[in-house]
Amino acid sequence: MSLALEVCRQGSETLLHGEFGTYPPKGIRYALSLTWTELHIQRLVPKPDSDHRMVVRLVDVAGCHTLRSHMLADRSAYFCVYAYPLKKRKVAVGAGRARQRTARTFQVDGAESFVDNQAMAEKWAAAIKCLVLGIPISSETALCRRAPRILDYSRLLNLLNELLI
Repeated sequence: MSLALEVCRQGSETLLHGEFGTYPPKGIRYALSLTWTELHIQRLVPKPDSDHRMVVRLVDVAGCHTLRSHMLADRSAYFCVYAYPLKKRKVAVGAGRARQRTARTFQVDGAESFVDNQAMAEKWAAAIKCLVLGIPISSETALCRRAPRILDYSRLLNLLNELLI
């Protein structure tokens, strides 16, 4: 089920938007909106007290891939986004910021068949990978279902090197 969201920032184009569940399934639904530089995540169900959006900057993203359930009867597909955003340190000595790994897995369950849900998950994963690698796309870009794997281990190594410095 698609959900049209307003453009998240003036002048930034929303490339993809949709409504997804979480993994493990807890009845929580999120609206995701992908722009050139950020992935906006807004909780929908259950209704939050405030309109709190989580923003994942794509410069902090190290990877994204698709998954499937071990249960054959499950028609849902999944995609997971790995990021290393800067967060405040929780130690008393030495205030500052450090990168901390976060992984968010989203359940694609809007279609009646697994094949359609997997195609949507692969579309999101391919779009995120392209943007992370600096490959230009737009909202009209056709991201094919079986796009070649776009892996860039050098980006992951660069992020890890920043952690060690």
